[in-house]
Parts: sequence; structure tokens; C-alpha cells
Amino acid sequence: MEKTAHSKVYRKIAYILSGIIGLLVLYLWFGGIFYGDIYSDNSINSFRAISWFDRLLGGQSTPIDWFGHIPGWALLSFHDAPPLVFFIQHIFFFILGPTLLATRLPYVLAGLASVFLIYYFVKKIYNQKIAIFTALTFSINSYAVWAALAGYLEGIQQIFIVLAFFFLFLFLQNDYKEKYLYLWSGFLALSLISKYTSLFLLLPPFIFVVLEYKKIFKKVSYKKIILAVSIFFVILSPVIIYNLNVYKTRGHLDAALSSMIGMRADDFSTLAGRKADFNLWGNFNSTVSTIFANNSYPFALVILFSFVWLIVKIARRKNTKFDLYLVVNIASFFLLFSFFGSAARFVSIITPLASIALGLALYDWYLLTKENRFRKIITSAYVSLAILILFFEMFYAYNTNVLRKPVGLENKTYSSYKIKNNGFNQLEDYIRKNIIINLPKKQSPRNLADLNFSNEDFVGRNVIIYDDRINWFAQYWYFQKYLNYYRLPVISTSYLAPSGPALKIKDLQEVSGKDVYYVYPIREDVLDTTRKANSEIVSISVNLAEKLDALKVPYEIIKNIDREDVFRIYKISSEYSLRILY
Repeated sequence: MEKTAHSKVYRKIAYILSGIIGLLVLYLWFGGIFYGDIYSDNSINSFRAISWFDRLLGGQSTPIDWFGHIPGWALLSFHDAPPLVFFIQHIFFFILGPTLLATRLPYVLAGLASVFLIYYFVKKIYNQKIAIFTALTFSINSYAVWAALAGYLEGIQQIFIVLAFFFLFLFLQNDYKEKYLYLWSGFLALSLISKYTSLFLLLPPFIFVVLEYKKIFKKVSYKKIILAVSIFFVILSPVIIYNLNVYKTRGHLDAALSSMIGMRADDFSTLAGRKADFNLWGNFNSTVSTIFANNSYPFALVILFSFVWLIVKIARRKNTKFDLYLVVNIASFFLLFSFFGSAARFVSIITPLASIALGLALYDWYLLTKENRFRKIITSAYVSLAILILFFEMFYAYNTNVLRKPVGLENKTYSSYKIKNNGFNQLEDYIRKNIIINLPKKQSPRNLADLNFSNEDFVGRNVIIYDDRINWFAQYWYFQKYLNYYRLPVISTSYLAPSGPALKIKDLQEVSGKDVYYVYPIREDVLDTTRKANSEIVSISVNLAEKLDALKVPYEIIKNIDREDVFRIYKISSEYSLRILY
């Protein structure tokens, strides 16, 4: 009776602790969703996903620039990346509007869905205990959380990597059942039309076909193989059709594929330096360093130990088939990135496989501690150490991804890749509450004529002029979406330049009949490194602010989340505009 009572108490305590950890994990993933600004590739990707419109200035031309309109085939993909993640984001923007929530929510949901999928599949392959270990290590992995909140394509790509990874193994494990073959081919294709770096998933099937070809071809007919291949190419067809037409009309592939194979394309001049290189050790070392830069040091270290542990098990022939399969996939990943470099967003797709390897290793090491005659002491010490490492990683993840002001030292208690709040989100909040209160009907530009504006687009609307020195990426999300998709008068200071349209503030005000607002940055960290070095851009922007100050034009201060002054928003009414040269 006493044992039964004790077991019930322990079970209740376990449920309570599990509930608390579950809530902490949810807060870890959702807690930073509104914190960081959007100021990198996530900005230009989200900008284009809003209206399914592919155009970027600054050395990256697209079909609308080449032909003056967007041909039907050009709507199938994008000039620098495949289309699936854009499509998923497009759906969220359609439902939630062009908001920060819609930008990040699909990535966070994809990350949490991966937690569940890892648990589900590992439980199917092993047991519930190991499944909990692997799912837990992924759910608190700071790098995985960062990948979701950063909003890069990889944050959604990794869910298709997880599905393709597990379905191929289930095909190999379960007597080569065709349903797993079809599911694998489908999700492999989906991972590739999310991001081409999923190419590392192509090597493992070839290796296992070589190892098990007699069994596979004995069980799987050619018709089933042809059907699986057909599923793969049908799903991949938008990218294939797009690239065939780009090659036919422009003589190169899309920017991503051109970079990967070293094909120089003048249409993508700013990306001309990107290509595969053969500094294998340097790239490998950089990839490992990237993992350490995005996780706490102890957690990253045990991840590497878990990779080594898998190799040791294989060398000692004490591995399971899944151990071998996992090693082949991890090795394929490192092989790919030994050729293509290791930007933090690229390497983040290793987090599911790394977490699975670590979860398996933690369980293996736990079993090993129980085989020693000092097992009580060693097991207690091991469990304590493992809990300490996991809790420190969770703290590191909170410090990096949730807390406004991280505790401790950079790269010790939080990552240098922490997403920053420089004040852009606060700027947009002010604009939406005070200047652009209601959005008109959204347009989807399909030719260059759709981007031309007339006086009618200015009538009765506040005009926003923003300093063109502001971060080039951030401009797309925080300003250009209003101009391109809602035909609102939101323009940069370059429109005032003599070498440009040479618009005048007094004329803009006369046409609009409303006030003109000038967004002027006063902190260095919101400026673009290239644009702030352009003398013409600097001259117009700074001179305009100095003139407004001399006229004592009123302004509002926009502060970042740390209450630091970041932007001035000058409100230029008619009494001032007549006295401004621009």
C-alpha cells in the first residue's frame, strides 16, 4: 500500500514538472516573437511573400525587370530561392495581414511541429523514453529556437527535412513498404523546394541502395519506383519549369543554383562572388564553429560527443540500423557544407539531426552508468550533470531568444546571433497608429506599369519620406511594402535627389493636401553600411534634417525597446514646406 501511495505521489510530481517544463518550452518559442526587428534576408523574403511579387533592386534583377512584366512561368518560383516557404508565408499574410505575427508565426509553428514529429517517429522506432529525450533536446535547443524566430527559410525547411529523414528510414526498416517510399519522395521534394541546401538528403538513399539493392529491388517493383520518382518530379516541377525558362531566356539558372554550381550571371551581379569552394577543412571548421556560436558551449560540446559516440558504436559494431542511418545523414550534411560555407541560417538545419543524436547518446550513456559496480554514485552524478547541461542550454536559449537584456557575457551565456531590437518595430507601431491608420486594398504587381504612381495615389494621404541611409533590408519590410502593394506615398530621400525624380516636399504636400513626415535615423546601428557611405544619399538626408531643425519643425522621438532614441519623425506642415528647398 505504501509503495502504491508513493508511486502515485511521484507520478503526480512528474506530471506537474512535465507541465511546467512544457509551459516553459512554449514560452521559449513564443516569448520572443514580437521582440526582434526584421532587418536581413527575412525582411526581403517576407516583403515578397506578401503579394507573391519577386523584385529586388541593388544588383539583383528579376523577370519583371527583364521583360517589363511577369510571365506566367515566373510566378512558379523566385529568382534567388525556391517557392514553398514563400507560399506558406503568403497564406499567413493573407489571413493575418502584413504583420510581425504573420511573419514569424509559421516558423515558430514549424519548429514546434518538429518537436512533436521527432517525438512521434523516435517513439515509433525506439520507445517513449528515448523519444522524450530527443524531443526535449530539440525543444530547448537555442539554435533551433533562433532559427524559428529569425524567420529565415530554413526555419520551415527543417520540418520537411525531418519528415523526409524519417520516412526514408521507415521504408528501409519496414520491409520496404511502398507507402513510406512515396511519402519520402514527396517530402524530399518539398524540402528541396523550400531550400536547395536539402541536397544533403540525396546522398543517404544512394548509399543504402548500394548496401541493400538486392533486398530493395526484390521487394519494390519498377512501377513503384517510377511512381515515387514521378511524385518527386511533379512536386519539384515549379522549380524545374522556372529554371528551364530562365536558362532559355537569360542563359543561366536562378541565383541560388547559379551560385552553387559557379555559374556567373550578370543579372545577379551582387551575388557574383558566391560559389562552391574547395577549402574543405576551413568550411568544415567554420560549420562546427557556427554550432558552438549558436548553442551554449557545454551543449554544443556534448552534441559533438554524440556524433563521435555514434561513430564509436559503428566501429564496435554495437550500433542499430538507425545509428548508421543517422551518421550517414550527418556526414552528408557536413560534406555539403564543407563545399558551400556555413552562414548561421544555413547550418541551422542540422538542429533536428543533432538533437536526435544527442537524445540517443544521453540515453546510451545513462544505460552505461548502470553497468558499473559504483552505479548509484556514477548514475546520480551523470544524471545531475546531464540535467545541469540541459538546464543551462534552456537558460542560454531564454537569454538569447526571449530576454530583452541578456544576463552575463556574449558567447558565454547568450549568443552573439541574438536577434536585435533596434527600434524598427517601434517605428512601425507609430506609423500604423498615427500616419497609416488603415490600409487600402492590396495590389499584386504583375508589370512595371503597376509600379508607376500618379497624383491620385497621393491625394488625401499622408506622405512619408524616409532616410535612404536606413538598412537596405529593413527598408523593404518597414517602408516599401506600403509603396509597392498599397500604393501609399512612402518614398525614400533618393526621390528628392537631382539625379532621381527630384520631387519637392511642397509639391508633395500640395498634391496630397496632408502633412509630410520625414523619418530620420539618429543611431548608427539602423544605418546601412553601404548606403551611409554614399555621399549623395548622405548629403540629401542630413541636409534635410538640418534644415528642418533650423526651422524648428516639430518631431516625435521613436525609442527602441531599451528606451534609447533611434528615429526622429518630423511632421512637416504647409507652414514649413514652402521654406524647404527639397
